[in-house]
Amino acid sequence: MKAISKYHPLKHYTWGDDCDGWNLVDATALSVKQEKMPPGVLEIKHYDTLAQQFFFILKGNALFEIEDSTIEIKSGEAGKEHRVE
Repeated sequence: MKAISKYHPLKHYTWGDDCDGWNLVDATALSVKQEKMPPGVLEIKHYDTLAQQFFFILKGNALFEIEDSTIEIKSGEAGKEHRVE
């Protein structure tokens, strides 16, 4: 991942088992990250109390466990049809 410019380098971080991340936008009201997860890696089930997350899969696919359901998102997809009543 390259810097936006030589004056605005991206902050790189690592997490979990061999995962990489880059902060594309890091502001109080908005944070945008790009993360790279090797196949077979998973994160610990957790709650985000201060953040809302949106995932867009660039390459490969990902399984998301939400409460007791699991959904698969493939590259080019941003979510699945849903409704709240």
